[in-house]
Amino acid sequence: MHDVDLRLQQRREGQFRLLGVVVGMGAIFALWLVPAYWSARGTWYPGLPMFFDQWLFMALIGLGLSKLLEKKLVKRRFPFLRDDLTLD
Repeated sequence: MHDVDLRLQQRREGQFRLLGVVVGMGAIFALWLVPAYWSARGTWYPGLPMFFDQWLFMALIGLGLSKLLEKKLVKRRFPFLRDDLTLD
């Protein structure tokens, strides 16, 4: 039962990670269409070379969303199993 629970948890984490990446990339790509974004990039915060700041924002949005979804939506299938259970 522990293996089934672990496999389902890993599948959900992968799905949440993919959703986080898609939302993060979509948010930055949508900001490209806002004219004020390009002027704010050099005045409100320093724009980094090779668009590294945008890669950083994508990663932070994706990581934050995936961790939030994991914390709120992941439920164990067999909640009576302990995490420290080992089969030696």
